[in-house]
Amino acid sequence: MKIRNCGALALLLAAGAVSAGPGQVLVVVKIDSVKFQKGLQQSAGTAEAAIAKKLAAQLQVLFPPLEWTATAPADGAAATFSATLQQDDFAIPNISLHWTAKVGESDLALRDLHDWPVYQVGNVDRPYRNADRLVGDVNTRLTGWLQSDAIEKQLHDEFVKRVPVATRVDLDDNLKAVLIPLSWARAQLGDQSEFRLEFTRAAPLSQIRVLLNGVAERLAGTAQGNTQSIVASCAASGVPVSANVWSDCVAILEQPNAPPLLVSIERYEFAAHLPGVAPNGTAVRP
Repeated sequence: MKIRNCGALALLLAAGAVSAGPGQVLVVVKIDSVKFQKGLQQSAGTAEAAIAKKLAAQLQVLFPPLEWTATAPADGAAATFSATLQQDDFAIPNISLHWTAKVGESDLALRDLHDWPVYQVGNVDRPYRNADRLVGDVNTRLTGWLQSDAIEKQLHDEFVKRVPVATRVDLDDNLKAVLIPLSWARAQLGDQSEFRLEFTRAAPLSQIRVLLNGVAERLAGTAQGNTQSIVASCAASGVPVSANVWSDCVAILEQPNAPPLLVSIERYEFAAHLPGVAPNGTAVRP
């Protein structure tokens, strides 16, 4: 078996920006509501940090292949997901969460993620001076928001799919397998999960997009415990590559001066994997 390292260049090809921490998402919360800013004063920052931590924890459960954090990574994050508490101009304002996101330094258009109400006009009981209660109220609203199947799909399609989870891969030429440096245990990938491998080929000049599926845990070798996948299809600048897919679309990454690449989630399906067979071959469960 021959496994080769394709090199790590932290480039977001699609966004044209540097990805310092593949798979890492910084969750940011900002209180822009004037009434809450005036009421909370110095406590506003503490409330922002607490809400961001709770939101990151909930998103980690929903999409575990990504690393959601409320603390800025030392080397930067691949993406940023932000919630801003804002108010409108009514005497008793509607107060809602507004969503924005970036991959690298490029803004994403979250067209279907609409503002989510926290306090509406009919609810006049607002904890303008109570940071703990605000944190609890917002967390309750976030829990309801994230339990919606529609919201989960919109987050998946508009944000999760755009975040690179890797900027390097290993290749197993014998098995014709692509090994992604993503922990199998943490990612909790279902059988239908798929990834995109993207890079630009110099000759002939074309954008290569490889769809990877057949995900499984790598059980041996230097990449043991990571995610293994196989090639499902390949397109060169939108034109399907039907013959010699491995040599034309994947093996090029073994060559000297191989192009930078990124791997992103194409489709995420959750699965809680239970151990079935111990390393010695003994069945762990029926």
